[in-house]
Amino acid sequence: MKTTKNLTLRLGFAVGLLTAMLVAQETGNPDKKPADSNAEPERNDAKIADQQPAPSPAKGPTQEQPTATAGEKGLRLNFRGVPLEMVLNYLSDAAGFIIDMETSVKGNVDVWSNQPLNKDEAIELLNTVLNQNGYAAIRNDRILKIVDRKVAKQRNIPVVPTIPTNGPAAMPISDEMVTQIIPIRYANATQMIKDLQQLLPDYATLTANESANALVLTDTQSDARRMVEIVRALDTSISSISAVRVFPLKFADAKDLATAVKDLFTPPAQQNNNNNNNPAARFFARFGGGGPFGPGGGGGGGGRGADQSGTGTSEARTAASRVVSVAD
Repeated sequence: MKTTKNLTLRLGFAVGLLTAMLVAQETGNPDKKPADSNAEPERNDAKIADQQPAPSPAKGPTQEQPTATAGEKGLRLNFRGVPLEMVLNYLSDAAGFIIDMETSVKGNVDVWSNQPLNKDEAIELLNTVLNQNGYAAIRNDRILKIVDRKVAKQRNIPVVPTIPTNGPAAMPISDEMVTQIIPIRYANATQMIKDLQQLLPDYATLTANESANALVLTDTQSDARRMVEIVRALDTSISSISAVRVFPLKFADAKDLATAVKDLFTPPAQQNNNNNNNPAARFFARFGGGGPFGPGGGGGGGGRGADQSGTGTSEARTAASRVVSVAD
């Protein structure tokens, strides 16, 4: 009897304990479910955030842009119908140039390059743009002085004292203003200016240095190259007709004959129609009677075709300034 009661009590205690545990579990689950439902959207939001790319940093006007070095190709000149001043501002910002505006600039620019340029290439393109608008750029390291093209010849522009050894083909083709020295070998520098002056633009200058027999040209490098090509062609053609010949004499005095030959080829501008002052007349009068032509030599000399006055326009007289006679 006692054993039955003990079993009953133990069974009731166990049932009560299980019931209490189930109740506690049921009361605790509602608190966890809302937490789980809230956590799921957070995981979804995190996945969406991971899938989206990171935003790029904003580019504001205060953001500092790197400048291109001398050999680095980092400049892009893509301008269509923009003011010239805007191009200068871009070169100052992107390439680090200091712009010195000696004159106000006007005009629009249409130039573009799909490939990046370095500083030297950009300045070469700028010279072309400025030349089209009547201006010139004088570069001094980082400083770019913008001047009127007509006064550039009075500024500190580069001086090129010689011609490359392989000729004008090695000269650069650009619109940079320079002063080019052009040596003359055979022709007369002063006379050549008269032939070349009409081929130059109005802002260029061409002068002659008679002591060095050279031309001094201030113009763009492209025009200077063209002038050198023309001078080389004329100078070569003149020298090709020159020659040195030796004439042994039998009767006449070498010094007297040398002087007479010089007088014979006196330039036409220094002659007149007076036979007393005519070098040809004096020559044949002096050597016509005593030379191998006999007494009629003077008359033969006077009958030199239609040009008896000695002031004709024969090729020999045209080349008078290049005739040299020396007695040995």
